[in-house]
Parts: sequence; C-alpha cells; structure tokens
Amino acid sequence: MTDSDTEQSSDTYESYYLAYGLFGIFMKWARNGYAESVQEMTQIVAERIFAGTSCLAFQ
Repeated sequence: MTDSDTEQSSDTYESYYLAYGLFGIFMKWARNGYAESVQEMTQIVAERIFAGTSCLAFQ
C-alpha cells in the first residue's frame, strides 16, 4: 500500500466518521423532540466538526 493509498483510505474513514457522527447527533435531536433550537444544534454540530478536524491535524 502506498502513501497515497493510505491517505485515500484515511480520508474515506474520516468521511464515514463525520457522516455517521452527524447522523447520530440528528437522530438524538429528533428522539429528544427537537428540544434544542436550530441555532443550538448548529453550534453543537460546528463544535464537533471543528474539534474533530483540529485533532486530525496533529496526526
């Protein structure tokens, strides 16, 4: 496996991680009766996305 293949594989896993993580957040929001506002959910999602990318930057 080349470095390029490893990078592509890593990018694929990151994409799936973000997609399924977001799905889980939205499912929890729905099951909770949409108690949080859209603005609150935007904040929650943005924090998770940016926290995840900052951690990946150090790898």
